[in-house]
Amino acid sequence: MQSIKVVQGLTFISIILPFSLNSDWDYKFHDGNNIKCWTSNFGIIAQDSSQIPGCEWPKGSGHNYIFGGGLWYGFKRELKPNLWQYIVTTAYHPNTGYGECVPGLVRQGTTAYYNPYVRVYLYPEDWPPPIDTFPMAPQVPLTFEDSWCCYNDYDSSFHFPEGPFKGGKPLGIEVYQSGYADPRCPDAIFFRYTIKNCTTYTIENSIVGVCIDYDIGESGDDCAGCIYDRWFYEGADSFYIYCLPFGYDCDWQVPGWDTVGVVGVLMVEAPDQLPLLTSLSFIREIDPNNDYEAYRFLEAGICTTGNSPDDRRLLLAVGPLSLNPGDSKNFGIAVVFALATLEDTLPLALTAKRAREFYWQNIVVEEAVSRRLGTEWGRTITTGEVIVGEAEAVAIFDVSGRLVRMINRPHRVIQLESLPPGIYFLKIKTPSEIKSEKLVVVR
Repeated sequence: MQSIKVVQGLTFISIILPFSLNSDWDYKFHDGNNIKCWTSNFGIIAQDSSQIPGCEWPKGSGHNYIFGGGLWYGFKRELKPNLWQYIVTTAYHPNTGYGECVPGLVRQGTTAYYNPYVRVYLYPEDWPPPIDTFPMAPQVPLTFEDSWCCYNDYDSSFHFPEGPFKGGKPLGIEVYQSGYADPRCPDAIFFRYTIKNCTTYTIENSIVGVCIDYDIGESGDDCAGCIYDRWFYEGADSFYIYCLPFGYDCDWQVPGWDTVGVVGVLMVEAPDQLPLLTSLSFIREIDPNNDYEAYRFLEAGICTTGNSPDDRRLLLAVGPLSLNPGDSKNFGIAVVFALATLEDTLPLALTAKRAREFYWQNIVVEEAVSRRLGTEWGRTITTGEVIVGEAEAVAIFDVSGRLVRMINRPHRVIQLESLPPGIYFLKIKTPSEIKSEKLVVVR
């Protein structure tokens, strides 16, 4: 693909934000598979609480690949003919290392900064999030290690100063962020963002993306590649990768590392099933410094600028979309790792393929099932019998989402006398569908 220069003729300066952490701005880390990756309740991912690189692969090796990352969300609107307003919220800005989001829900205001319930919840040791405080929070875990937190961009003191194009203002969004790690998908970590419009107007011409500031060893010798519009073959099977940007070390050597791999970012879920709009690598010298510049990056298109070693970032984005007042949209990414080279990208493509399949089979589908479970009345039994009808299998989960019994080829009436009193969830597989029910056992 051709290399292009992005955003020409602009002036770039460094901006230091009025940012200070206190004890209730929370960090936790995922280590449920072959990756150790930090996350926070104010939008920064892959950076630990000391603000140093926080995404290690393989776990325990000391090999960190990412300095930090986070969500970008922006929109533009025409105030009058040929005069546009641009507003972009960046949860992580690669030039400063800071962001424009703060913990908690909009309605909690600045009290969320000191609220012990406003934190990163991590399954299994700190789960589920309290539903009376966070009614939108998941209650049933979907993978081996789930995380959940919420943050917003309403505090104007955390936004970049106004530039010539009226930037530096809150957009008016809440973000509900989930993270997922699972040994069944050992070399990928997932982040799913639900973005809610908390304003009274429609956020039109909006673009959502994620920026990853990758540093493989030292920060100044990284390059970027991209698997684009390509078919791969695995034995007799084939699979397709539309766009998978990745970062690599320019000489494939990092002092003290026995192996040097690559890190890629894959979009696994898009709002309104929109196609990928932007895949971009850019260097520190042209980091955006106001909302207009950031929006230009978000709409840059699919391109590469990664042929020479430098301190580089990756940006993935999708849009344009509209977000009505009170509505929300989902956006999901997988950060994937592999021992691959420019000549042989198959290992990275395979990791991405398996990550995409895992995400849809175990996160998107199961999340929809768990939400149905939360809204259906279900049934109550006082005896040990439950009528399930014609079924191929019945799975029974307890209230924390743990599988307590799996019954293959059950009779039409199953016996559950040994189940202690409590609330359970049934998944009943029939030849034509999978049904879900709540079950309350009363003795």
